[in-house]
Parts: sequence; structure tokens; C-alpha cells
Amino acid sequence: MPELSEDLVAAGLCSHETIARIARGLSAKGGGRITDALVLEGGLDEKAVLRVLALRAGTRFVTLEKLRAAKVEQDVLDRVPVRFAETQIAIPLKFDPATQTLLIAAADPGNAAFVADLKIVSGVDNIVLLVALQRAIEAAIRRFYYGDVDAFEILAAETAPARQASPTGRDSVEASLSSIFKSQGKK
Repeated sequence: MPELSEDLVAAGLCSHETIARIARGLSAKGGGRITDALVLEGGLDEKAVLRVLALRAGTRFVTLEKLRAAKVEQDVLDRVPVRFAETQIAIPLKFDPATQTLLIAAADPGNAAFVADLKIVSGVDNIVLLVALQRAIEAAIRRFYYGDVDAFEILAAETAPARQASPTGRDSVEASLSSIFKSQGKK
């Protein structure tokens, strides 16, 4: 499988030089996810970057705005301990008791060890993963687990220029949280 940077360049989202510049900045800061930095510091379109990540992971994505607008019930949060959510950079979004399916947004949905551990801590075998930016998931954790009503405000302001440049219309790999379980039943 090609490197993520190759996929981003092939998709016309950025150049190798942009990736190298952002990577140097991350290194100077002590680390971080290149995808978040490309969106927040490099001005890339969030949906476009998430689309590449979702296609690589064979899943769908959820944007900052959808996470910000989500309503997560306490019983869903109770399925995944906050410390697990924080260390794994993942947030539970919905649980369908009829199908015993848990919907999770994760920064790294392709991590098989994470999925195995998630099944154990949540007690749910049927997991649907979505990819999201790490910083968006961290904001969601602060909001839904800790009640921080302003958790998304700074992050939303940082991504506003890229969102304004986004094409309109429905993306085939963007998750509609209300329709996830409907599509799961059709497989």
C-alpha cells in the first residue's frame, strides 16, 4: 500500500514539499498527526483529507462539524471508559441495541489491536468504525465525557477557512450518523 503522503499527493491535495514542511513543523513541536496538521496548519480541506484516510481504511469518515452536532447518550459513553477513549483517540457515538452495533469515530481505525481491545472493554462484537481527525475526537471526548461545552469552538475556528473552500454536495464516504445503522442492515 502506498504511503499516506503519496495518496494525498496523488489526490492533488498537496505537494511533497508541503508534507515535508508540515512534518518538520510537527517534529519541532514534538510530534502530532500529519493529517491534523495538514488541515489545521496547511489549510487543506478536512473532507478531502478524511476521504483519503477513509478510503485507505476501507471505512467512512465523520467531520468536525458532524461530531460537533452529534448527540451522544450517556449509556453509549458508558460502554467505553474515558481513559480508553483518550489513549486510543476514539469516541463512541451510537449504539444500536437491536443489532448490538457500536459506532465509533477513531483517529486510527485500521489498528487491529485497538479493535480487539475495544470489543473487550465495550462488550460489543459488532463495531462500525469511522475515521476523524485526532483533534476533533479529542474535542468530542472533552465535550461528551467531561461536559466542556466550548470544546469545539477553537478547533472549529481553526478549520473554518478550509471548510469554506469545501465543495458542496454529499460525499460517498462521509458518514451520516443517522443512516449508519440502516446501511449496516443492507450488507
